[in-house]
Amino acid sequence: MVLLQLEGVTKSYMGQQVLRGVYLSISEREFVVVRGRSGAGKTTLMKIMALLLKPDGGRVIYKGINVWSVNNSLRECLRKTIAYIPQFLDLLPNLNVFDNIALPLIARRTKSAVIEERVNEIAVELGIKGFLHRYPNSLSGGERQRVAIARALASSPEILIADEPTAYLDDESSEELYKLINVIRSKRRVAIVIATTELSANIPGADNVYILERGVLRNIS
Repeated sequence: MVLLQLEGVTKSYMGQQVLRGVYLSISEREFVVVRGRSGAGKTTLMKIMALLLKPDGGRVIYKGINVWSVNNSLRECLRKTIAYIPQFLDLLPNLNVFDNIALPLIARRTKSAVIEERVNEIAVELGIKGFLHRYPNSLSGGERQRVAIARALASSPEILIADEPTAYLDDESSEELYKLINVIRSKRRVAIVIATTELSANIPGADNVYILERGVLRNIS
């Protein structure tokens, strides 16, 4: 089943066209990789897919709904089923790992007992149970990335979008992250989309690999 479709999506900033008629389709449990050099427009594309940024032209269809033709309330409901992890993670340094993961649940006024259960379940799954009491600044890059993923999964999304998740990781940590992504996809039945500047590295488990160049997205699988 197709979850998300981009149909002829365009986007410009200050007169410069960043995306030129992008077409893309994401299905349930699909693992999609978007490659591109720095400045290619990957972050813009990721935010449009996460329903955080309105395109200038074209359509974004999510679950059969043209998301920018409906009211804000319905669009916000749809947006809550897509998790977006920015490149710089946005973990709050004044909150410990447990509270960072719990943030989406707190925002939805989830009961404390449910928050406790879900955070601990995800922490065990992602191998971070041992440092729920620690703070982001005391963690390695790979550990912070896992915390960001755990926070994204807390709201049980149908699509997980990560903007350059390996940007600050060494090769070993990147490999571990990709293994984790495939485990998550299999266990939680979530579609995953990542953007990366790695133009040639093998990314295990990817169903479709695209490259974004001069605003044009093409499949290179």
